[in-house]
Amino acid sequence: MNTAFSMPSRALSRRRLAIITAAALAIAAMVIARTPSGAGADSQTSNVAANCSALGINLSATVPVTVTDTPDPATAGGQVTLDIESGLPTLTLTVTINSATINIPIPSQVQSVDSVTFTGGNVTPSWSVSATHLSLTFTGPISSTAIQIPKATIVQTIKPGTAGQTIQWKTFSSIVSNAVLGTTPLTANCTPTDPNQVLNTTAIQAPATTTTTAPPTTTTTAPPTTTTTAPPTTTTTA
Repeated sequence: MNTAFSMPSRALSRRRLAIITAAALAIAAMVIARTPSGAGADSQTSNVAANCSALGINLSATVPVTVTDTPDPATAGGQVTLDIESGLPTLTLTVTINSATINIPIPSQVQSVDSVTFTGGNVTPSWSVSATHLSLTFTGPISSTAIQIPKATIVQTIKPGTAGQTIQWKTFSSIVSNAVLGTTPLTANCTPTDPNQVLNTTAIQAPATTTTTAPPTTTTTAPPTTTTTAPPTTTTTA
């Protein structure tokens, strides 16, 4: 084996993977993290560790993620909104990011993902829903030094009959990032070190109960009727 060639090449491969990993996890952090959005919001910050692989190289990375749910507590049969915020890591090499797809598990207490809206950014966002996951895709091409991830607002409806339960918002289940370094296409696949890591929770309460009281019933009784009988008439014959 020509170690003079293979060792630098392997080191370069690790640098390439590090760049793609950083870009992929940064996008994932933007998708999973939530910004506070008013009364009833609950914000938690966690460090999400992930294992990524590409070019036959494995690399570990950690991204700080802030998760905020609104409202908290939420109501069974009502909606909960998740907003997004995160910073981008410093990249030591420039790559062209073609796309990145982040798959996020949908908690069992969620009945439906009603909408995902995006604000700002310079990549093209899209989303899709399967039975168990919400997938968010960001499409370039865009340089890793210029990428701006749009804010995502995710509105979901909670299943009726779940009062008393707690929703666990878990980290992403997988990330696939496609990029190009120079003319070399690269794909990084990332999975969380702990797929059961809970980034935040939402308590579910019962919907308010409305009690309607019927107005009182008034009964009117007619006054008694008095009957006057004339005295008998006496006739005298002469």
